[in-house]
Amino acid sequence: ISRLSDSVWSEAQNLGFPINSRKNEDGLVVSPSANVVVFSSDRDSSIAGSKDIYQLSLPPEFMPSHVTWLKGFVYDKESGKKLTASVEITELESGKTKVVNSDRFNGYTTTLIENKDYAMNCSPSGYLFYSHNINLTNPAGIDQPNRFDVLLDPVRVGKTVTLSNIFFDFDSDVLKEESNAELVVLTNFLRQNPGVKIEISGYTDNIGTTAYNQTLSENRAKAIYNYLIRFIDSSRLAYKGYGSDLPVVSNDSEAGRALNRRVEIKILSN
Repeated sequence: ISRLSDSVWSEAQNLGFPINSRKNEDGLVVSPSANVVVFSSDRDSSIAGSKDIYQLSLPPEFMPSHVTWLKGFVYDKESGKKLTASVEITELESGKTKVVNSDRFNGYTTTLIENKDYAMNCSPSGYLFYSHNINLTNPAGIDQPNRFDVLLDPVRVGKTVTLSNIFFDFDSDVLKEESNAELVVLTNFLRQNPGVKIEISGYTDNIGTTAYNQTLSENRAKAIYNYLIRFIDSSRLAYKGYGSDLPVVSNDSEAGRALNRRVEIKILSN
């Protein structure tokens, strides 16, 4: 067994008996549940001259992280046509990114480690970038995929995107480190579309006074503006706070208030 950490594999460790014997073992496969292995061996109990298939429970110290799998397609949101595109998935805690390709016939399929938060982004030429947050605290079972279809809007004036992976602490306008992956994607989108001008729009829920919410929403939008002007000409950027004036859902529940606390970008020109 060898584990990958920061692009470096640890020194290989012999799994020992009963997985490894004096005979020939190969083809070891770990189950998606991470606690069972299957392998072939010509050990003494096998039929002479052949290999048998063996299964055993994996000791806890050898278990890999539990994984789950995702699949889906990339669509043109207006026409409904399936697209060929690259999908980026970033583990927010570590910042590690994997790129999976999605085609019109099979879509994409990939595996992710459970109990982590991920940012999913997609930004093919001619389309607004896609932003989605994936929380795998309670993933689907191993016998079924977590389905995430990517719906892309063409770049047009007035179109908006909610930045699903921008994070602030409660009552704070300081960007959290987990926001970096989304900020990089947004920066790259603007670089790839040099004619696009955007407004960064901040919103809050209805908790607090109107004046307080207005200030907080504007300061959060400004925090993203301040990040972008390091890489993008400020003439292409504007920011504005809307407070609690334009909720997307009711503020009657915490889940609804969480959706209303958001930052969007709006296309002003392209």
